[in-house]
Amino acid sequence: ALADGGSSQAPFSVNLRCEAGAISSINNSTITSANVAMGFLVNQPRAVTMANTLGLTTSSGGLTWLLDTNYGDDNDSAASGVGIKIYNSAGAALNLLPDMTSTGTGNARGWYAYKDLTTLASSDNGEIYSGDFTASLEAIPGQVITSGTVNAQLQVVVSFQ
Repeated sequence: ALADGGSSQAPFSVNLRCEAGAISSINNSTITSANVAMGFLVNQPRAVTMANTLGLTTSSGGLTWLLDTNYGDDNDSAASGVGIKIYNSAGAALNLLPDMTSTGTGNARGWYAYKDLTTLASSDNGEIYSGDFTASLEAIPGQVITSGTVNAQLQVVVSFQ
């Protein structure tokens, strides 16, 4: 089904608590403002390496696909030619963080102003923001699909920029 353009999707939500008045921005923080951004970190080195090898990146080094933890390992039963896209509530694909280094900023690197991905859910005892996302297993264009398992991980990161 994936080879024919199908997908397997799973919704998930992220909630975060911020102090009232937190500045939602991907700009670098200054003495007078601490800008808060969020992103999804691909925390498995082989998945990052293989995404880079396959050119599944943006010009700023962000990743466009989440791959299996053991993608491309001939000694593993991981599927190939497939990966996971993360979509926001509007259906737009998000770029993913390849690491936590300070090189590369903005959406192309995988950083988003937290209010761009979430909405205010509650104002009790601080402000709670919630965002709805979809993880979608899909065929990677130009790759040969082989059957196998898919085991991938992301870490939600909230950072002062």
